[in-house]
Amino acid sequence: MEFVLDPPHGIGPLRLGLTAEEARAALGTLGPLTPTAFGELAQHLPSGLGFSVGFGVGPTRDRVNAIEVWRPHERDVVRFRDVDVFGLPALEVVERLRCHVDLAPNEDDDGFTARELYLALWRPFAADDDPGEEQGHFFQSVLLARPGYDDTPAEAAARLAAGGESVTDPSDPSVPRIAPPQPADLGTSGRQPGQLGVTLRSARTAAEACVAPVCCRAQRPGRVGPGRVVGG
Repeated sequence: MEFVLDPPHGIGPLRLGLTAEEARAALGTLGPLTPTAFGELAQHLPSGLGFSVGFGVGPTRDRVNAIEVWRPHERDVVRFRDVDVFGLPALEVVERLRCHVDLAPNEDDDGFTARELYLALWRPFAADDDPGEEQGHFFQSVLLARPGYDDTPAEAAARLAAGGESVTDPSDPSVPRIAPPQPADLGTSGRQPGQLGVTLRSARTAAEACVAPVCCRAQRPGRVGPGRVVGG
């Protein structure tokens, strides 16, 4: 099967804003739900492709506020802007997607996040020069959420003041973000729950070495580079 990422709305039958029962029914269209240690909603297909669903607090309480998709080991394909996010090397995915979105490196791990969508690509470590080390050479999961998913209270307040919609409660600095199921629940490894999509962004040496692809340079001569929006 082929699935298309549609941030900030969802993927396949899973959509942000669904109730728990609606999300359960949506996952059920893909096959039997996967039992998890703490009763989270999750799906693990024979290809290795996995889905986990998180629910919000505050304004998004009891509604799906994040969907995480895990890399398959065969057959199934997940695309965004016609880019195979799990089938291509991580840095190639970043280069291609930067033709369309502002994708910035995370500070605390080797993933990348487009906060304006919200789309976050994760891998446990970087192994860009070693294709045989699949855990680090390819992205292992992608998370979709509503813009503002990892806002600080100050950012959430500013978003509301500007007329936007906040998915967090700006008055509560202790509001937690979702914690997806443990890796063992989805047949993956090397991942800590809640790690993806909640880190701040800053430049990393490896990311700074990643130059924008030719398509971007052709669109905006002299105005490309890591983290810059270069296409629409």
